[in-house]
Amino acid sequence: MRKRLLHISIAFLTLLLGVKLTTTSDLNHNSTTSCGAPPPHTLEAVKTTEEQKLLDIYDAYGPAKSRHDPEFFERVESEDYVLFLRDRTMTREQNIQLMESWPSGAFYEEHVKNIKVIGHTAVVTGWEHVRYPTGEVATLSFIDVCVRSGDEWKILSTTVIE
Repeated sequence: MRKRLLHISIAFLTLLLGVKLTTTSDLNHNSTTSCGAPPPHTLEAVKTTEEQKLLDIYDAYGPAKSRHDPEFFERVESEDYVLFLRDRTMTREQNIQLMESWPSGAFYEEHVKNIKVIGHTAVVTGWEHVRYPTGEVATLSFIDVCVRSGDEWKILSTTVIE
């Protein structure tokens, strides 16, 4: 019961912080790359090494999803990772198992909109573009809560906003 309450609390705080970050952001959303997608990093400037460490994770996140690379997710997601997706929650292990059923040839790109580092915690907001082999493109927004242990950042939770 306490674990579920903790997960719900984290999700609620993530949502509040994400809403606050996205409503106060004045980033340029109109720039596009040659394929019509926004550039990978719309942060105006990387200000700290901690933000850069987080950006490095998100640079590798999309290609790891495209490769269906479970080792990557075991490395960058916390053991207590929780995915809040639509009307269900999933653990890291459940999400990795689901990944095995994703279509081959899909290409995933993560785009970081904002990073807010608060001590050993960070909130990362952004969106993901998925290009399927059929030509269909999907876009999902996300709010991630990350925690730092030593020099290493781990993603603690992801809330997907469709």
